Amino acid sequence: MRACPDPAGAAYFAAALEPHTDNPCETHPPGIQYLHCRVNDATGGESTFADGAAAAAGLKTSWPEADRLLATREIPFRFSHQFMDMRARQRVILNVDIGRVSGVTVSQPMSGGVDLDQDLLDEDYPAFQHFLKMLRDPA
Repeated sequence: MRACPDPAGAAYFAAALEPHTDNPCETHPPGIQYLHCRVNDATGGESTFADGAAAAAGLKTSWPEADRLLATREIPFRFSHQFMDMRARQRVILNVDIGRVSGVTVSQPMSGGVDLDQDLLDEDYPAFQHFLKMLRDPA
């Protein structure tokens, strides 16, 4: 990617990207994506990857209530630039059936204003922040 003076998305900023999933503001975001680099002649800019399903499984073991919250409540995601404004609500942890993680949805740059009641936000925000820390953990 490259830095742009009027970036259309986080990929065009010069700053590092946090672990994220792409396009959570779409009603049906991409499930599996393949990344391929034919030639890399740049210095620096190492890529990092996170296993979201493993982090979600670890959350279920270490903090079951946080897992339940992130798997049942939808949060807003938004991408707005020039002539487009895309919005969707997604669960952070997706389960095909009880106890089996099928995916995660995380994107700090595209998180919309979380419009939960304050008592729900007081529960959800610490759970979400803890999950983000797990995604950044080198383990």
